[in-house]
Amino acid sequence: MASAFLSIVQKIIRKGNLKLTLANGETHTIGDGTGDLVAARVADEEAERLIRRDPTLKLGEMYMDGRFILEQGNIYDFLALVKQNTTNEIFDIPMAALLIGRIALQQLKSRLPVNHNKRNVAHHYDLSEKLFELFLDEDWQYSCAYYNPPGISLEEAQVAKKRHIAAKLLLQPNQRALEIGSGWGGMGMYLTESTPGLDLTGITLSEEQLKISRERAQKRGLNDRLRFELQDYRTMKGQKFDRIVSVGMFEHVGIGNFGNFFRKVHELLADDGVMVLHSIARPKPRFGTNAFIEKYIFPRAISPRSAKRCRPSKRRTFWSATSRSCRCTMPTRCAIGASASWRARPKPWRFMTNASSACGSSIWPAPKWASAGMSFSSCRSRFPRTSIPPPTIATISPRTRRS
Repeated sequence: MASAFLSIVQKIIRKGNLKLTLANGETHTIGDGTGDLVAARVADEEAERLIRRDPTLKLGEMYMDGRFILEQGNIYDFLALVKQNTTNEIFDIPMAALLIGRIALQQLKSRLPVNHNKRNVAHHYDLSEKLFELFLDEDWQYSCAYYNPPGISLEEAQVAKKRHIAAKLLLQPNQRALEIGSGWGGMGMYLTESTPGLDLTGITLSEEQLKISRERAQKRGLNDRLRFELQDYRTMKGQKFDRIVSVGMFEHVGIGNFGNFFRKVHELLADDGVMVLHSIARPKPRFGTNAFIEKYIFPRAISPRSAKRCRPSKRRTFWSATSRSCRCTMPTRCAIGASASWRARPKPWRFMTNASSACGSSIWPAPKWASAGMSFSSCRSRFPRTSIPPPTIATISPRTRRS
């Protein structure tokens, strides 16, 4: 079985420089020898069998369990090595069947009437605040920053993002605003403080985020105009807002609910209102989430495909990345970030640098830390290869248009 495992690694790694030590002690040099050396070791033959059978899920699990060990380089270096090659050569019938089954199950779950939104959000966000302090900026911004100009700090880029989104909202004094997915409160506080008389409601399904948001708003004396609620957007009724903003939340809506999301926004937005949506996007359609991300990081989440064009409509409806039934009257799409590599670099690097204070402690057990490191590194390794721009979508109602 060791030879079967070695065979798929040799098929994948054509470029690069990998030294692989198998469970039986054999060491093999794989690749064309270019680039920095990455040295990995597999601890036992069962780990080799599991990774061979299901590399998408089991490679990450074996890394978490300490059975796939990196002896030179880190997990980012290894994933970057894999991603500069292609995995098409190892795609056989059993793997295809496994992939199709997972996609079918994810598609089915995303369309079931059972609401697991709160549980899914809690899985990722209801963790120790000390953990997030390890890698977020001082305003606790978790979504992509705006590195304009390139080379500015993470804190400066997050301020630039908030300023950019506020400008697209076309905010006016004394309006009512809604933030769907309010995080730790930074965007809501920025908009409230920068717009006289603005009355803003931020909603989240994370109890940890809610607690921290309310504490921060109270300290800054904003409770009279800014409130945070534990609320699912899908159950909101009987309210109208002049402005709606959602930053980094659309990825959690689920592949079967994009249309429902925009219909709810349509219901909540005033006739002359403006809605701004900021989301990570991908250039090609995808029908399911990576098995490791789905199980350990973001259950039911998926990055939508970036729409190439929107059809005009006489009705005030909304852009959707996947649903043809949702159209728009006036979208604008712009890349948040001058460089995809700049966007992705700071948070993983901060996390890895500060990890020793969290790994294996009460803040985060070692396997959980490893899963986050795997996720961050996977995302970071994609950017130089795919250059996916996270767009801001500003959907503006007809009566709000500026000539």
